[in-house]
Amino acid sequence: EREMHFHCSGFLTRINIRDTNYDNTITPNEALQNETSVKPQDIGLIVYIYSVSEISDDEAVATIKFHLQVFWEDLRLQMKRKKELRVPFYLTKCFWTPSFYFPEVAGSEQREQIMFSIQPNGSIRTTSLISLKIPYDDNLHVYP
Repeated sequence: EREMHFHCSGFLTRINIRDTNYDNTITPNEALQNETSVKPQDIGLIVYIYSVSEISDDEAVATIKFHLQVFWEDLRLQMKRKKELRVPFYLTKCFWTPSFYFPEVAGSEQREQIMFSIQPNGSIRTTSLISLKIPYDDNLHVYP
């Protein structure tokens, strides 16, 4: 853990971010506002469903696989560079990222994060591959 923190610090310094005291445990809004008036962090989501498979009538679950694209703004990560920065996957733990909860699922798996990029203005976009087992009440085999 200590080595990872050192590695993150070196990486953040090397990309020349605005906030040299970046803390990945607090939201971007918490970092930029006083503690009495913190606004909720705006998060954008796009879901691209690419597969509905493994429909199990015995267990009444269907497996849905999709890409989850998430985007938000973190002004602490504004940079002087002009192009987006693609962050290596092993360094994504250096940054604050939103947590997600999928209620009423029989199981879930984040298979891999396939992209993490930072725009010069501090906009962040991630794309992950996710698989969910979702319970259902009807016979899904009758639908196309």
